[in-house]
Amino acid sequence: MKKKVPMGLIIGIIALVVIVIIIIAYFIGVSYRKTTSMPQEKELPDNINEINLIAEGLLQALNDDDYSFFSEDFSEEMKIAMDKSKFEETKQLLDETSGKYISKETPTRYEYQGYEMYRYICSFEKEQVTVTLYLSPDSKLVEGLWFDSANLKTVFQQ
Repeated sequence: MKKKVPMGLIIGIIALVVIVIIIIAYFIGVSYRKTTSMPQEKELPDNINEINLIAEGLLQALNDDDYSFFSEDFSEEMKIAMDKSKFEETKQLLDETSGKYISKETPTRYEYQGYEMYRYICSFEKEQVTVTLYLSPDSKLVEGLWFDSANLKTVFQQ
């Protein structure tokens, strides 16, 4: 004759299996996020002065309303993405929200998805702005450029 297993025991075993699955999924997610989605901070390279000149040049070109100098170190894809009209829109937005560029601090370098990423904390007339450059590791051309600040976030949340 077969023994009946109490229903409470079956529910307890199922609950334990579900909890173990949730814990395993959590640790897989944490491990994946640590290894694939977060930029890895790296030491500044020997050619940091060259990279700082690129950053300084494009920030000064914003102040001077000089698109040709601003885009001088852009890849062809970046020149398409940030054409003269986008440059003018970006300049106007930065002038209104943050003011003119004044200075920048030493950057933090990251490697992310095959690019070198340099994050600068910059002083503008009205606020601090984080400027992030994505550079191709081979050509040192600008592949991406982002501006982030409290005032810019406010504008885009409206």
